Amino acid sequence: MKKYLILLLAIFTIFTPLNTFAISSDYEDKVYNIVNVEKDENKVNLYLFYGQECPHCEEEREWLEEIKNEYKDYLNVYEFEVWHNDDNKQKMETVKELLGESKSGVPFTVIGDTEYVGYSETIGSILENKIKSYSELDNNP
Repeated sequence: MKKYLILLLAIFTIFTPLNTFAISSDYEDKVYNIVNVEKDENKVNLYLFYGQECPHCEEEREWLEEIKNEYKDYLNVYEFEVWHNDDNKQKMETVKELLGESKSGVPFTVIGDTEYVGYSETIGSILENKIKSYSELDNNP
């Protein structure tokens, strides 16, 4: 009996992934069709509209580079430079109008139907928590 229990436990351990996730039913990507990207049903999309010379934008972009690898299995990051690209600026304005955002400025970040203007460590933490909540991460040791 003990051997069967150990065997069953071993099989369960082998076939249980270390990180399991699913996209939350609360996640609604309202932006993908405006910026012309494919909607991936298995990943959360983060959209960053930034200005090339903006120091806060560069901070957020560096932070995104750090987390991209950690969340690569369930996160797509799309970046759009808006100070030197009129098409991207128009996309940002359309997204802002859709989401009812009246503040101007960059970085302008969107996850699902939530937008963030500016960047700080606090906003980085909020963004990461939003990614985790939409991804319904269940980290099993």
